Amino acid sequence: MTGADGPAAAGHRRVRLVLRTRDGLLFDPSAGRTVTPEELADDVRRGHRFQARDSEHGTDCTYRVLVQILLTALTPAEPGTGTGTGSGTGTTGTGTTGRER
Repeated sequence: MTGADGPAAAGHRRVRLVLRTRDGLLFDPSAGRTVTPEELADDVRRGHRFQARDSEHGTDCTYRVLVQILLTALTPAEPGTGTGTGSGTGTTGTGTTGRER
């Protein structure tokens, strides 16, 4: 078997090309529209592949976009509404405001 006939060719999937603009927007030229980091994150979760290129210079910036996707996924949607550590500050009306001795 040659390179084109090998197992990698049988499992080859289309790689989505995404262009990253100077201001950080992501543009899919085949769809003719911008895409969000959340949309790319969903694609990655489903096993789809993409390649990101700088729209001005054509250089690969896939890792930069992956970092952008990770930061977007790790950032809370609405800051201050979570119930993580630090939410029990004594202002919940539970009766434990420090009066007990």
